[in-house]
Amino acid sequence: MNPATIAIDFSEMLLVPHPHTLINTYAVNVSASGHIALNQKFYDKLITEIPSLALEFRIHSDRTLLTIRSSEQPNYKFPKGGRIKDPAFTRALVEQGIPLPARYEVAWNQDANAWVGILVESAPAPGKTALSQSLTPPPAASRRGRKQ
Repeated sequence: MNPATIAIDFSEMLLVPHPHTLINTYAVNVSASGHIALNQKFYDKLITEIPSLALEFRIHSDRTLLTIRSSEQPNYKFPKGGRIKDPAFTRALVEQGIPLPARYEVAWNQDANAWVGILVESAPAPGKTALSQSLTPPPAASRRGRKQ
C-alpha cells in the first residue's frame, strides 16, 4: 500500500483529540509517602484567596470528592508551598480502596462556594489491591554502566 495513492474516506476516520494537559488544571495530589500537595497552579490561586492557607478541608465518605473553602473556623492549614505530610489521610484513602498516588482535579463550584475536587480514576493493576499497588516500588533504574 502506498500512502501517496490510497483513497481516503474521512467519514470513516475519527478525530484524535488534543491531549488533556495537566499544566492547565487545578489539582490536589496525594502521594504514597503520605503527602497531600496542591499543584502549583492551584496553590498560586488559593494563596491569593486565602493567604493563610487555613481553611475548611472536607472529603466525602467514599473519598472520591473533596472540598476546600474559606471558613471562620478552619480545620486544616497547608504550610507555605502547599504540601503537607498527612499519613492518616492517605491511609484512609487506601483503606477505602483508592490506590496511591491519587489525583483530585479541582474547580471552583459557585453554588457550593467552594473548590471541589473529583478523584481522577487510575486503572488498577490486575489482581492488586489499593494497598499493594500503593506500596509497589517503581521499576528499578537501568543497571547499564554499573559494575556487577
